[in-house]
Amino acid sequence: MVGRNKSPGNLPENISPEEIRAQLEDILKSKDFVASQRLMDFLSYVVEQSLQGNGETIKAYNIAVDVFGMGTEFDPLINPLVRTEAVRLRSKLEHYYLCNPTAAIQINIPKGGYVPIFTRPAETRETVLKDGNTLELHTIILVCPFENINSTREGDSFNSGLVNEITNFLAKFRNLTVIVQEPAHDAEYHAGTEASCNPSARFILKGSLQTHKKKFKLWVQLIDSQNNRKIWAESFNGDFRHDAFEAQEIIAEKIVYQIAANFGIMEQILLKEADHRRMPGLKKALLLYHCWLNRLFVSDFKQALIALQQTLQNEGENPSVLGMLADLYATNYQLGYGIVKNALDPSLQMAIKAANLDPECQVAHRALAFNYFLRGDKARFLIFAKRTLEINPISSGAITNLASWYGMLGYWDECLELSKRVFRLNPASPGWCHAALAFYHYYREDYEKALLIAQKINMPQMFWDPLFRLIAAAQLRKVDECKEAYSGLTELFPNFEKDKKLLISRSIPNPEYAGIVNKGLDVYKSLMEHT
Repeated sequence: MVGRNKSPGNLPENISPEEIRAQLEDILKSKDFVASQRLMDFLSYVVEQSLQGNGETIKAYNIAVDVFGMGTEFDPLINPLVRTEAVRLRSKLEHYYLCNPTAAIQINIPKGGYVPIFTRPAETRETVLKDGNTLELHTIILVCPFENINSTREGDSFNSGLVNEITNFLAKFRNLTVIVQEPAHDAEYHAGTEASCNPSARFILKGSLQTHKKKFKLWVQLIDSQNNRKIWAESFNGDFRHDAFEAQEIIAEKIVYQIAANFGIMEQILLKEADHRRMPGLKKALLLYHCWLNRLFVSDFKQALIALQQTLQNEGENPSVLGMLADLYATNYQLGYGIVKNALDPSLQMAIKAANLDPECQVAHRALAFNYFLRGDKARFLIFAKRTLEINPISSGAITNLASWYGMLGYWDECLELSKRVFRLNPASPGWCHAALAFYHYYREDYEKALLIAQKINMPQMFWDPLFRLIAAAQLRKVDECKEAYSGLTELFPNFEKDKKLLISRSIPNPEYAGIVNKGLDVYKSLMEHT
């Protein structure tokens, strides 16, 4: 990759240490940094250590002890201080370069570590164009300091911790640039000049906290800076007598899940606006893949598949492209689309390659979990399911997929925990998130509840919707609902009667559960024969 350090402390040949130190000095003089001595010291330390060839010592423990003055007993696995400050530092650097696009040298701290990289602007642009993750519906969000209406010390502390939690969760989404506005800019904040101060920020997150005795109420809103329109709002009630840290994490998780995750408000707006006909190959491919995830139509699947295949052929191996293709190949196998022949083995190979190229690529690890689910390899599935959630625990696409896969392999505790989490974080989650719960109640022979939940799927273009409605309605002897569901199945799969056992075994690799579904189809057949 152009301009990237080959090893810690090994500088690019076309950039001198003097140029880097001069750029560092300019950054430290900027208004983004002068208000925070801690961030100035943090950046100075990692840059100087790298220039001295000590990149291997730039670790969380050393930063905590040498920069922040923590004791030798500091444990970075328990105390998130360095990770939290690193999020703020990356945000400040991003904002600095947005406001100073002609800067001679770029200093960046990649996610996953603290060793800086040094590039020239032209090289940075080339890197961005080669990195699919930065083009995956990429947008910029500005997180403003939350207003403390009562001006209490307790409220200030709660707001500060909450904003830190929110930015930490947002930073896990690689398609987002997160800018944090410091409380020092409160005057600008109240004057409503966020967009003018940060012209590149498409979305602005604001909040205000009111307290009464030991209780609080929080209002949060998301603004689209293009039209100054409020596009999302939520309120939260709480009690300071309970665990404030837990409250901050729960509230932050719910906010970020609803605005930034798959199917969230920002993604929906960007998908509606995008015109893939005018996009370059890579960005078009990534967009079409997201369209497929959101709508699950076969036509979207075909477009995304073709675009990703062309991108892989024309632009080389990109981990995001490989991971997405691996997902589509596995889906092609599972649902019997027949668009790609012998798709399962290539799917696994692409997923492995993507994860090796980028160990933090979540779509690659999700594709690995998917592959081992389809093979019924429980041990490997559990490994990659866990890793998928470690990379980003509030990725809605990952959570909902894994909930279904856990359930169909018999891990109902994990399935129910993730399913409940989905609807706790966003009650308006897509209908297919109900699929695993519908089968859970069918498996427990609670057919009334199974049918009720299957009806909530409400996605007739999806295999699970008519199938689970059919077998639950058959057990309840509801003839008209059976006929409607069966008609939907045969519309999706004209050869369903011939292929049904193969389709079910691929979607439900647990032989016991596949047998239960097939028996449900036998009940439907018997019901029709006697009607």
